[in-house]
Amino acid sequence: MLAGPAASAILLLALASCAQTPAPSDGPVPLPGNAAMIERSTSSGRVVTWKPPDAEPLAPEYAVEVEGLPLSVYPAAVRHEIVKPPKGIWTHTHGGPSERAAFVIFDFEGRVRIAVRPARPFQNAWVWPTSAGIVPRREGDLLHFELDRPQCVTLLLDDDSVPLHFFVAAPERERPRPDDPNVLYFGPGRHEVSALSIQSGQTLYLAGGAVVRARLASDEKGRLSERINLVTYPTPVVHARGVRDIRIAGRGILDGSLLPHPAKNLIRLEGVRNARLEGIVLRDSSSWNVHIAASEDVLAEGLRILSGRLNSDGINPVNSRRVVIRDCFIRNRDDGIAVKTLRPEPPGGDVRAERCILWSDWGYPLGVTYETRAAITNVLFRDCDILFTRHWALGVRVVDAATVDGVAFEDIRVEDFTLPTRRFGAPPCPIQLLIVKDMWGADAAPGRIRNVAFRNILFRGGPARAVEILGFDPDHRVEGVLLDRVILDGRPLRSLDAPLVKTNAHIADIRFGE
Repeated sequence: MLAGPAASAILLLALASCAQTPAPSDGPVPLPGNAAMIERSTSSGRVVTWKPPDAEPLAPEYAVEVEGLPLSVYPAAVRHEIVKPPKGIWTHTHGGPSERAAFVIFDFEGRVRIAVRPARPFQNAWVWPTSAGIVPRREGDLLHFELDRPQCVTLLLDDDSVPLHFFVAAPERERPRPDDPNVLYFGPGRHEVSALSIQSGQTLYLAGGAVVRARLASDEKGRLSERINLVTYPTPVVHARGVRDIRIAGRGILDGSLLPHPAKNLIRLEGVRNARLEGIVLRDSSSWNVHIAASEDVLAEGLRILSGRLNSDGINPVNSRRVVIRDCFIRNRDDGIAVKTLRPEPPGGDVRAERCILWSDWGYPLGVTYETRAAITNVLFRDCDILFTRHWALGVRVVDAATVDGVAFEDIRVEDFTLPTRRFGAPPCPIQLLIVKDMWGADAAPGRIRNVAFRNILFRGGPARAVEILGFDPDHRVEGVLLDRVILDGRPLRSLDAPLVKTNAHIADIRFGE
């Protein structure tokens, strides 16, 4: 059973257990051993977890068990303090103040019982997303709940400080052998790398119990960005360029905490064909976590992302096609899943994001946002839960000259807007369709937004800011918008005259469902 209360204070508990569909396999694959692995059979299945490296700091805010098996609780920095240097854009002091989060990692099949003992007294506890239908039971200072399948849930205590995320998946079916010549294998323990290059046919594997920390090489030269007046580095931590048939997988942690902001992406694919990104945890990225650039046929499944620095977008398909993002948990300080086109060619589109859980401490959790220099078509966001959003929830924001045409948001659930309002003093904007010129644009001309649908969108609680539908001028309009069963502040939107809709003259063909 759980030991006595852990040390240190806590104000919130957020448990997010991420669903992951097992990858298809041609047949049973022998799985190599892992000295850090802990496996326990239960009356209804089995549980798998991993010991952390000996030198890895653990979070003192919680004690956690699954089926009586103690879990290691890892810390993560979120909401790094923002600094505004002279003549520069916002940044963060490396190693400076931040808020905290925590997480555990385990796999299971069957059904499991979870017990959590927070280190501080609390009054209220509830589970998010509400769609999970889970109500925690309280016995003194213990909380109990059950999972009958890997899924994402969030248990909050009183407010949103120091969340605890449960990163849960189905047991792995494709663990490569450490001695396979086509595998870059990081076993249990702590590792440091400056850059890893993946070639065609290779797998990068981070085993459970591995923490791979990114650092700058001693001879690595950065460049000062004229736009943001901050130093960036051209080589990402994990890089695949012009290759095909690659995989990045495992249950380990890729950590960016040694890098200054906004040094480099943790993972960047450039001109890649046929890639699978599965299961790993990305922690404290200094810039975008996953940058999918000019690539095709990419699957990102079951990634777990926690980052607290500005510009730490979660997963961005950029000038890419046929990208599927599913069953991911993404908490970060900027956009969660954002489709973009940084370059005039190639066009982007055929992107689907589904069954994801998002928490955005600054930007859009889901959308086509900011850089839009090439056409973007056929984007679908569906069956996702947004736990928290600071400024906007769903959006298409065009700042360059291209047309965004054919974006759908379907079956999206957004949790109570009163939490960000209490925390920051103002409610978020639920939906924004906007053509504007700002610092992130590279084109002189504005763009266009066409054929955007919102179907079965639920915003719980309120009040909220108004939905914004704003074109740029008579030739650059927002047109062809459907708002069908959009529930805001307890009632459906039915007309542009509603007090919760803000428009201008540069829009056309805005329709509402029955």
